[in-house]
Amino acid sequence: SMIRFYTKDYCPYCVRAKYLLDSIEADYEEINITRRPDIFQEISAKSRMRTLPQYLYEKCASADMMILLYFIKRMSSEDFLDWMVNLAI
Repeated sequence: SMIRFYTKDYCPYCVRAKYLLDSIEADYEEINITRRPDIFQEISAKSRMRTLPQYLYEKCASADMMILLYFIKRMSSEDFLDWMVNLAI
């Protein structure tokens, strides 16, 4: 599955995160939200975070790419979604 990767212009953390995703050859779609506050509101509501970059994998949003990448590489999509649902409870 593809990671949706939310970034904005002039974000050094976004640049670093993109470099990491590229270095592991992750399949992702970058969505620049600099001029789209509506998208930022939507992803922030899902992740409960107001910082960038943010990531959406399957139906789970996260601002912590290390956790996200760990589970993408080691768990099936179903196991990952179960883990995220239980974490939110």
